[in-house]
Amino acid sequence: MILNNTSHATSITGVNIVTSTIEERKLSTVSMMPDGLLNTIKREEILSLLAFLQSGEKESK
Repeated sequence: MILNNTSHATSITGVNIVTSTIEERKLSTVSMMPDGLLNTIKREEILSLLAFLQSGEKESK
C-alpha cells in the first residue's frame, strides 16, 4: 500500500524509496485486490467504495 507519493519519493508502509533510484516501472496486469473480495461485502459497501475511489478524496485520519 502506498502511503505517500510525490515526484521525489514514495513511502510504502514506512519505507522510503527515492524516485530517482527506480530503474524501471511497469503497470501490473493483475489487480492488487484479492480474488473474490467483492463476493464478501454487501452491494451498498461496494457502491460506497466505488464512490470514494472516484471522488479522489483522501481518507481522513
